[in-house]
Amino acid sequence: MSIKKYILFLFLILTAKGFSSIDVDSLIKRADTAQRDKEKIRLYIKIGNAYLTRDMPKSFEYYTKAVELSKNNNYSLQYIYSLENLAVYYRLIDEYATSRKSFLARIELSKKEQDKN
Repeated sequence: MSIKKYILFLFLILTAKGFSSIDVDSLIKRADTAQRDKEKIRLYIKIGNAYLTRDMPKSFEYYTKAVELSKNNNYSLQYIYSLENLAVYYRLIDEYATSRKSFLARIELSKKEQDKN
């Protein structure tokens, strides 16, 4: 799949109407009480997705939490997913260079993960 098609695919998924109906408060409570970091990362991404069409600064806050937590714990797959979501965020706020940088980092990490397996 070409990068352009992939970006379009992600954009369509993340802006789908379903994200606006997610109960963000319950996700935040679950993230606050989650005992495993991988679960927190997954929830941070979901929260970021839920805020993406409603509150961009909040979306950025939770995507950044996911990126930092996954990077600090060397959770490569979660880091890849976090970078991907952050790249979509940057794309939506018209920061194309930063979005491209995040997508390219995600692609490079994905290639490294494939080489490990």
